[in-house]
Amino acid sequence: MSVLTRVDELSTKIEALRKLDLPDHIVLFAGSPDVQGVTEQLIESLFGDLSIQYVTLIFDKEVSGAHFLRDASLLLEKYEVRVHLLGSSKETSPEAQALFAKMTTATRNFSQHHLSIAVNYNSRQEILQAAKHYVADKAHGRLNGESLGEATFREYLLTREIPDPDLIINTDKKRCISNALLWQLAYTEFWTSDKTWADLTSSDLIEAIVAYQFRQRRFGGLTQPT
Repeated sequence: MSVLTRVDELSTKIEALRKLDLPDHIVLFAGSPDVQGVTEQLIESLFGDLSIQYVTLIFDKEVSGAHFLRDASLLLEKYEVRVHLLGSSKETSPEAQALFAKMTTATRNFSQHHLSIAVNYNSRQEILQAAKHYVADKAHGRLNGESLGEATFREYLLTREIPDPDLIINTDKKRCISNALLWQLAYTEFWTSDKTWADLTSSDLIEAIVAYQFRQRRFGGLTQPT
């Protein structure tokens, strides 16, 4: 999916958007960007116009993530966006592997914004590997008697450097989370559109954020997540 693919529609809406309760972290379940210029427009809109701090893109195909990152490289440096890789690029092409390595290294000192690209990402495997690494550290005495809690376990997840998502936007009639961010989505709000990646507009994003703004988040009946 995508948001704000038509920047020309955004000019009259920026001030209204800035007055909204913008989420800190938006997750986009993305199909292949099939409109010329969609990558640049998306980066300009999210990190430039709206100044969203955290964005995670989960693509249908890892090659789409590589193409997106390649097209966005100059703008990511312009807006000081740090690139995080979720999953493994080992099964991608040598060119894609080199690109992921180059961009994560080139942006590692940025802290203004964060973009996570999911490549061969499997949330069940993420949780399983986190548990295995915790058990290994415990067995080798590397935890100094620290008991296992959510905060401790989180440090073993691939997403430990980014907050849990506030809002997920599903497009293309998607109604599932596709084995993504299973641990992190416990208290996330969802908004769904039947539109495709290319057809979602700034007006749609406003609708999604307004809907999010007026929801009363209960965090599973807790006053706040623990």
